[in-house]
Amino acid sequence: MLKRSIVSLVGGILLLGGSVLIAPAVQAGATSPAGTTVIYDSTTSPQPGNIVSEAFEATQTSEFGNEVTFAPGSSTSLNSTTVQLSSWGCQTGSWTGGCVTTPGATFSEPITFNIYNVGPGNTVGSLITSVTQTFNIPYRPSASPTQCPAYPTTWYDATDGQCYNGLLTSVTFHFTGVTLPSSVIYGVAYNTSDYGYSPYGDATACHATSAGCGYDSLNIGLTTANGPSVGTDPLPGYVFQNTGFGPFYCDGGAAGTGTFRLDSPSTPPCWGSDPTNVGDYSTPPWYIPAVQFVANQLSQTIHFVENPTTPTVGQTFTLNATATSGLPVVYSVAYSGACTVSGNVLTITAAGICNVVAFQNGNALYSAAAPVLQTIYTYNSQSLSFTSSPPSVPYVGGPTYAITAKATSGLPVTYGSASAGVCSVSGNTVSFQGSGTCNIVAFQNGNSSYASATPIVQGFTVFPQVAPSFAGSPTSVSATLLQSFSKTFSVFGIPTPTSVKVISGLPLGVSASGGSNGQITISGTPFVFGSYQVTLQATNSAGTTNFTFTLNIAI
Repeated sequence: MLKRSIVSLVGGILLLGGSVLIAPAVQAGATSPAGTTVIYDSTTSPQPGNIVSEAFEATQTSEFGNEVTFAPGSSTSLNSTTVQLSSWGCQTGSWTGGCVTTPGATFSEPITFNIYNVGPGNTVGSLITSVTQTFNIPYRPSASPTQCPAYPTTWYDATDGQCYNGLLTSVTFHFTGVTLPSSVIYGVAYNTSDYGYSPYGDATACHATSAGCGYDSLNIGLTTANGPSVGTDPLPGYVFQNTGFGPFYCDGGAAGTGTFRLDSPSTPPCWGSDPTNVGDYSTPPWYIPAVQFVANQLSQTIHFVENPTTPTVGQTFTLNATATSGLPVVYSVAYSGACTVSGNVLTITAAGICNVVAFQNGNALYSAAAPVLQTIYTYNSQSLSFTSSPPSVPYVGGPTYAITAKATSGLPVTYGSASAGVCSVSGNTVSFQGSGTCNIVAFQNGNSSYASATPIVQGFTVFPQVAPSFAGSPTSVSATLLQSFSKTFSVFGIPTPTSVKVISGLPLGVSASGGSNGQITISGTPFVFGSYQVTLQATNSAGTTNFTFTLNIAI
């Protein structure tokens, strides 16, 4: 079997066709512009001076590519594809001798990138999208016989100290509005003098120059690592190509020529490498076209579900920000000594300003969300307590009550009534207008350092005014002639009766005392015997009540 006509330069030695010795290539890191993600990558990074390559003109190739499967869970909204190429063309002369290139000199070449669906049995399915862009391809540098005396036609790469025939370069195709399935077949196509979809022909002006035509020395780069660094190669050891010369297919053209198709399987796969240069192509690493697919990530935003209300020192809160992607949100504290965060638990450590930042860094499907800053003003806590007690018997129209309370912050306390029609407050003075329960509320609304205190309530009963009553007093009192006795009568009333007195009936030797606090005492040493009708009278603001009892004085 004819091995692949792949060209490479290792250690300054140009190798063509049959036994190909290749150097290990470093797989690319999955880097991409912000808002995008690499979903398949077989390119080399960091880039050496040159890599193994497939020559279009030399192999009569019109289109060359591979089947790829993208990284699972990735967006497939295509942004761009990058192809690594190997340019062997010189501005004058050629890579075989007399190569001279002005630094920065380029030639122009339109290149097409096609993407197809995967058909049954890994056939090339329908075309999904195709883009053609014209690129300025750099010529390879001038020969460096001084630095490369053993291979004087090669150029010297000062970066890695190696000598090469070709120059590694990359071209990037851009796409808009293209969404891909999870696996596709891609193909890279461009024209050379004699091959391609519309060959330029040998009559082109560049054929008259010593350098020839740059596009005839333009190759597709290949890597040889064990699979791509991102995504997978579902058919390792095989590629897709379109060549007009049967022997350049693995099956010798048995499945047809001049069509873009799977390079039919063989045993061993003819796209295997030969790292030992002893003709063993049966095991990996395999040749992989050096291509990268980049997808647009979906956007996402963060929303804080709730904001702690006047949080105080020592309190903890569970932060509940959400991302529209459904991915978990992480938090940090920025420019603040008033709080700390651990996981999603926020702890208030001081009065001041707490700045919490929510992040969602995205994944292969979603780009990073714009961080959201939530500013929380934090406070010291305070509590209230009453320092006064209500009157023992507050009553309608009765004396006012000076209520007092204190805040642990030392800030002034204000008061209000929650019992309209029963009591009212002016400043800290409570007045009583009706009977019922009076609820006085104490407030402290805080300031820049203290949160509002939880209001507290002092509740008590306000009584209606009640006229005096001698209920429970005896209607008959006994005494003994010429012996002392004493009997106290208690009078109930709201307010307490201001006057209790005897208005008639006391015998000689008996008198009354007291009477200003709702009580009157009848006492003395009677000088006469008999029964006497004694009348008492009690008065308060609600009215006057008389009470008569019998004083029996026996011998």
